[in-house]
Amino acid sequence: LFRSDANCVSLDMSKVTDLPVTLPWLSGNRIVYVAQDVNLTNANVVRGDSCSRLTLTPDGGDFRPMRAFAAHQAELTLDVDEYSFVMVPFNASVPAGTEVYVVTSELGLELTDTILAHTPVVIKGQGTVTIKGSGNVSYRSLALSAMFRGVYVESSRRIGDYVLDCQDGRWGFRRITSATVLNPFGVYAQLSSKESFIPLQGDVLKVDLFTRPKAEQTVYDLMGRKVVGGNLSPGIYIINGRKVVVR
Repeated sequence: LFRSDANCVSLDMSKVTDLPVTLPWLSGNRIVYVAQDVNLTNANVVRGDSCSRLTLTPDGGDFRPMRAFAAHQAELTLDVDEYSFVMVPFNASVPAGTEVYVVTSELGLELTDTILAHTPVVIKGQGTVTIKGSGNVSYRSLALSAMFRGVYVESSRRIGDYVLDCQDGRWGFRRITSATVLNPFGVYAQLSSKESFIPLQGDVLKVDLFTRPKAEQTVYDLMGRKVVGGNLSPGIYIINGRKVVVR
């Protein structure tokens, strides 16, 4: 039943004894809870309240653990074709070879150096990308009133919702005109508009490019250290309270 029923995605076996070394029927994004002293080699097994290795994919089925747990190693692997709008259930680092952005309420992109759990982000990259992190893992449903809503279960999208898409070489949000399905870890937008396509502001980035800070500007690096004078090396800075990327 656990393998054949798509709605059965979390199983509590913490009271079961004499379990085998592996669980061959455990696959996809399903989670199994076992007792702390059970030694299993499978990924996605929670021993007590911790998981040695959590592996997730958008096509692995619904991710809906019955209770939160700590993961020593967690990863979500997905295919990215230039841009992908995703949400992950754990804190993670920016994958090598990619750039990650949060989308502002004005539909601009702001570069970020971390991926926070349950926070929709846009990943810029190409090919197979693995988002790696650790720490607390849980299921969360974002408020229905949120402009950007990520899902951890396969969801039907309604006419009028928006999804990230590319049209005529520009990236933005396309209005859905027929029923569609959003895979787990995907994100959609609810916008106060009836436009068929709304481009991202600045299309690629909504950040300022600096080569030298002006005299009246206060500049800090991401460690909170004040930067004084001279040209800024490439990187991300906080300038007058605003996150800025320097090329």
